[in-house]
Amino acid sequence: MLVLVFLLIVIDLIVISTKKLSYVPMAICLQVVVIAKADYISGMDIALIGFVCAIKAVIIPFLLYHLVKKTNAPGLDVNVVHPSIVAVITTVALIAAYVFARSVGAGPFGAAAFFTMLAGILLITSRETILDQLAGFIVLQNGIFAFVSSFLAKTSLVMELFPAVDVLITVAMMFFAIRLIYKHSGSIEIKTFSTLRG
Repeated sequence: MLVLVFLLIVIDLIVISTKKLSYVPMAICLQVVVIAKADYISGMDIALIGFVCAIKAVIIPFLLYHLVKKTNAPGLDVNVVHPSIVAVITTVALIAAYVFARSVGAGPFGAAAFFTMLAGILLITSRETILDQLAGFIVLQNGIFAFVSSFLAKTSLVMELFPAVDVLITVAMMFFAIRLIYKHSGSIEIKTFSTLRG
């Protein structure tokens, strides 16, 4: 299990630090696979893991990758926060995740899952494109899923099915909205939204 904790933290660090948006869908896919492996080890039903993985490790990263390619944003680097400040915030978030998980008795995987949530929040707040913010939302949701499943090994199908479908619907709606915004403005940067006002 410690290997999975290490892998999840490394993937989170890659997602936070990468300057190439085209790497993020693959990192999200790997993130879900690591979480699914941890869930399998903890005794979650294999059919449930398979269904959730189909949504979170295949469909959602595919939609995100398609958006990256369609919006010509694979190498776009638009950080709102300076990378050195992001590095300091990431270090503080890692320490905070460990302290919080220890205080609630979540264990090492719970700490890594909480760090995943913080990584999602950091992505949402430190980047300037709507694709980065969508990726941050997906990472945040993966962290919430991992944190909850680290406490509840024997979750019911309903408990996991509805959040997975909800995220899929949200990402699909954002997929079409981002494509429409890009079609009309030619950009995915947040500052260009002022040109969309009618």
